[in-house]
Amino acid sequence: MAKIQPVLTPAELAFVQGKRNRLEPEELGQLAKQLASAGNATEAARIKERITRGFYGI
Repeated sequence: MAKIQPVLTPAELAFVQGKRNRLEPEELGQLAKQLASAGNATEAARIKERITRGFYGI
């Protein structure tokens, strides 16, 4: 099965590509809360991608 990459918003893409910084623990915690309350699998996948990129700073 092919892995489907979630589409990032332009603001998210600029943040991820431009700064190359890791997210602060508070920001990761907020994303974790959003993930826990995600309404569907698509939204959850998008948030997981943001968490991964923010954790590794990519």
